[in-house]
Amino acid sequence: EGPQPFVRGLLAWWAVASLAIYSWAGEKMPWMDIHLVLPLTLLAAALLGAAVERTLAGWRAGGLLNLDSAPLRSPASRDLVAGGAIVAALVAWFLVGARLSADGATGQPWWLLLLPLLAGVAVALGYGLLTTWGRAGRVVLLAGAAALLFFHVHAGWALAYQHGDVPVDMLVYVQTSPDVTALMQTVDTLSAQQTGGKDLHLMYDSSTSWPFQWYLRDYANKQYIGDALTEPPPDDVALVLVGNDNLTLHPEMAALLANYVPQQYPMRWHFPEDETYRPFAIAPELPVGRSAWQSTGQPHGPLAVAESVLSSLAATATQPGDQARLFRLLGYRQLWAPLGSYDFTVYVRKDLVPQYDAIRYGT
Repeated sequence: EGPQPFVRGLLAWWAVASLAIYSWAGEKMPWMDIHLVLPLTLLAAALLGAAVERTLAGWRAGGLLNLDSAPLRSPASRDLVAGGAIVAALVAWFLVGARLSADGATGQPWWLLLLPLLAGVAVALGYGLLTTWGRAGRVVLLAGAAALLFFHVHAGWALAYQHGDVPVDMLVYVQTSPDVTALMQTVDTLSAQQTGGKDLHLMYDSSTSWPFQWYLRDYANKQYIGDALTEPPPDDVALVLVGNDNLTLHPEMAALLANYVPQQYPMRWHFPEDETYRPFAIAPELPVGRSAWQSTGQPHGPLAVAESVLSSLAATATQPGDQARLFRLLGYRQLWAPLGSYDFTVYVRKDLVPQYDAIRYGT
């Protein structure tokens, strides 16, 4: 009883309940991760904080915070040395895995991954025998947290700065492609050269209305055409933006746009979920073919779902190729499938194509 056990119990219940609720919920989007992460973060902070407080209390009790007197013989220094050795072993494991997986899985000496792990275990066991198991356990816990903090910085830096708006990370999920803003820079320059401002006459359909309704907000001569054109554009229309799905549904538009040259762009990129994590298990709530459920006659009840999960885990645990792909995905967000893309086509009036391409390519 007491406030600390009560709060920790509440956080543990909150974490388990959130995981259960959001696993059951149909919509699983990256921005919902905060509901799972928050209670786990608070619970981890409570446990790690207690470990830090007990470690510092032990150092203070023995007057060990001053490391100048006998730095190599003080228990505080030994804690730091043992913890640093464990962190180094975990970092070495990651670097060895990175080196082995970079060249593929065939013929690689994967047993080398055991060496840093065995070194870390040896340090932990040796320190437990040298001091006490409780003390060694706190050192291992804090060293493991420090190693995870390094990985958090590694992954967070790549997410925020290295990859940016390219959705190789599931936290990005779907994102307007950089081609959209590059296109708008071309359109703005073309409009300025043709009209002296933003008076270029453009047309766009229902599939490109978002986000171009916003990007073209200052263009007074923009025109919405719905799902498809029913007649050729007026002679003064410079550009026509059409989603590729509408082009597929209305092939007659190709004849109506005979005076225009098509230029295809990706509008939105998204994480290739169908080629990466969806085949991991049977998902009965998805259409056939979008998970490990590949045919209507294939069993897809709860037992079949569980068997598919166990089968994928067994393959990942025994197949070096699968292990290497998983490591590159988690460690470096390297995908084995191309990004998913929703594309659209910009039709440029033929007489403007040389000027458009000169702006587009900076020639």
